[in-house]
Amino acid sequence: MAFVRSTRDEFFAALKADLGKTDIECLSAEYTMVLADCKQYLATIKALSQPQPRASHVALFPASARVERLPLGPTLIISPFNYPISLALQPLAAAIAAGCPVVIKPSELTPACARYIATVCDALPSTWCCLGAVETSTRLLNVPWRHIFFTGSTTVGKIVAAAGARHLSRVTLELGGKSPCVLCESANVEAAARRIVWGKAANAGQTCVAPDFIVADDRLQPALLPALAREYARQFPNGAADMTRIVAQRHFDRARGIVASARARCGMIESGLSEAPGFNLAPEDRELPLALDLTVFYGSPDAVLAPEARLMQEELFCPVLPVIFVKSAHPEQRDNVQHLIDVVHRAQTGFMAVPLALYVFAERKKQSQAVVAALESGGCAINDCVTHLLPANLPFGGMAESGLGSYHGQAGFLRFSHERSVLMRGTGAVQFDSVRFTPATPLALSLIERVM
Repeated sequence: MAFVRSTRDEFFAALKADLGKTDIECLSAEYTMVLADCKQYLATIKALSQPQPRASHVALFPASARVERLPLGPTLIISPFNYPISLALQPLAAAIAAGCPVVIKPSELTPACARYIATVCDALPSTWCCLGAVETSTRLLNVPWRHIFFTGSTTVGKIVAAAGARHLSRVTLELGGKSPCVLCESANVEAAARRIVWGKAANAGQTCVAPDFIVADDRLQPALLPALAREYARQFPNGAADMTRIVAQRHFDRARGIVASARARCGMIESGLSEAPGFNLAPEDRELPLALDLTVFYGSPDAVLAPEARLMQEELFCPVLPVIFVKSAHPEQRDNVQHLIDVVHRAQTGFMAVPLALYVFAERKKQSQAVVAALESGGCAINDCVTHLLPANLPFGGMAESGLGSYHGQAGFLRFSHERSVLMRGTGAVQFDSVRFTPATPLALSLIERVM
């Protein structure tokens, strides 16, 4: 933590060089996240690492039992490009707290951040950084690690899981998915629009827990669409010039292709696709990829979910936000949100059935409770977006297609640890052991049945 504090300027400079992040994004989404995890482990590591007493079995009297938390062993951390420093150093903090030696493979798409991570590793014992591209990752995955921690896409996550299976390594996968944002009829539209725009536009939509699409009661349409446009203009007055850059040209071209396909099928309230000026990435002399404005598409379920629109075929991971308006079959039943739940299920059919996050906006508790109970997700926030991963003591992770295993706080310490059971018995009551040895007597059988 001391090294990160002392190199704050280098931390920010690397993020700005690779992604053009603003000071507020560098501070809130990367720097403070790393420091929060470090502070959490410094405050709790003594308690977390202590042996945990457990009750023994009456048949073993006199005896005591405990659980010892041991370092899992050599660990490989493969970090992504979207939050290139925090998503490398947060799992590193958990691994160091648990006592594991670590090799980090940062993303080759963010070279300045990779070099900064290498300087952090150089300052720490039993920690190394391995720079390189896909070939480097492939070679590292052939090593028999005790634990592989990967953050990235589901496609690559499956490759990592297969590599881990070859050596029976523990694998933690922090993936993503199409995280739905459900707006019930009672939602506070102004508050919802402000928080959704922030959650979606932050980091140019390149966030694994960003709201991927909105499913809203159609009675909210007259208020919601203008509110989204107002909020984008308020939070990003210079449009794309205020946004984080898309990390690579192929990612930009993919986003532009999605916008072109959706334009023919859906309504659009904020087009944008402006070309922000590039600037040099020191020390190399190359231009950064282009930036995108937030683009909001809206329509009926049939229009937005159509394969030709390309809005619901994969995780968007860019500043494109589809809004699906759904008419209630029973508008007189105010707490009935089944029409919204049904459309979310329909959108997830065959792809990302369990997203990394779920967001629900509702002023009526019955509505939010019904949505949360009906839809699976790795994590959830009610009346907000993304912020459920901020508390350092809350586990963060997915399930099924969105990930495997959780970390942050105690969950992170345990993820990098092996919990070993230890039973200790005395030898002063050997005569009581006779009931479990053969040949068994009728009395012994009766005692075992009663005691066990």
